[in-house]
Amino acid sequence: MGSASFIEFAPATARIQSAEAAYDLMVSEALAEYGHEPYSGTIATTHGYTMETNTPHSRVAATKLAEARIGNYSKWEAAGCIPVSKTATTTRTVKKTITLDNEDRIGDDEIRKLLGLKSNEHASEVKFTADDRKYRTKIVKGSGAAKRVFVVTYDRGRKSAEYATLAAATAAVKAMAEEMSARATAESTKNPSWSVGQAVTDIEIVEQVRRGDNQAARVVTELISRKVKIEVEVTTEGAPVAGVIGWLFFGWAAC
Repeated sequence: MGSASFIEFAPATARIQSAEAAYDLMVSEALAEYGHEPYSGTIATTHGYTMETNTPHSRVAATKLAEARIGNYSKWEAAGCIPVSKTATTTRTVKKTITLDNEDRIGDDEIRKLLGLKSNEHASEVKFTADDRKYRTKIVKGSGAAKRVFVVTYDRGRKSAEYATLAAATAAVKAMAEEMSARATAESTKNPSWSVGQAVTDIEIVEQVRRGDNQAARVVTELISRKVKIEVEVTTEGAPVAGVIGWLFFGWAAC
């Protein structure tokens, strides 16, 4: 059996006023939903909790600390716990035009770098307001000299072989027909109930013109530039405000 990491927030309520009460509630909810399975992959597989710090952190700061310290924990052991406090937050909208060379998506790390966000800032919402793309169309011709080939097909288009001349393809068809006829005669001699018609197969010669790379001229469309306009809602977290609004539990669950 393996293990899975978890980072879960338990909010404080009128009934839940301590880390112990929050942990007990999360365990009881996990047991109610998944039962007493020892490999449920939930916080119920941990054995109690340890306060990673007693200093309240913002939700974002607590998550970052949990991600940094989770490697110090193991399954079947205690979970880590960090108290979470309110923070004075401000929100602003940033508009930005981004030039891209391809169809790559813009991830969170790229957004942070483009906007120069600080450690206490994060993009809570990203909207794409415009996407201006320019394309270039060109004709690509197949490479290599054109050549004529004769393709022998049988059994509803199944390919047999290619020949450089019609005479060679015709000779091949004749040989195939003779071989099929002989096989049918031999089979019908051994088994009188077997129909000679079962051996009848359509054989055709298809003439084709090809180039060295088997490609005819084709139209290719390429994306040559892309400008994307985005609006990003940036939330800035200020100093923690007195009081705990919940607890962040993290660790490894058995699964």
